[in-house]
Amino acid sequence: MVKDTSLSKRQLVEVLHTAKTNREKNRAAKLLKKFDPQPHFEYDEEATKQNIRLKKSDRLLHYMCYRCDRVRQCLAKGSFTTSKGVKTICPGCYNNLLSQAEVSQLRAHHQKLGLTPKVL
Repeated sequence: MVKDTSLSKRQLVEVLHTAKTNREKNRAAKLLKKFDPQPHFEYDEEATKQNIRLKKSDRLLHYMCYRCDRVRQCLAKGSFTTSKGVKTICPGCYNNLLSQAEVSQLRAHHQKLGLTPKVL
């Protein structure tokens, strides 16, 4: 159980993943919210509709979003397959990646048709 606030962020994430009860998960999530997020946007160019998925659940899920680096407690969990493996993302990041993938696909299609100039 998480009572000591001197735990590092990595230790709290481990507690969040291994906790069995909701009380332990809630305490770990509350302590993780005190840390500043360090987002990881370096794999956004790899996003396509085929390698991002959103899975809905009937119970509350507790996890750390890889992309925005925030603790999430919600009924849905996304997965993003990158060149470095599968990363867990939140529904907000899922929607952002999905819209970015659609925009890049449309941009490529319009450039192919000659409707927009190619950006160097």
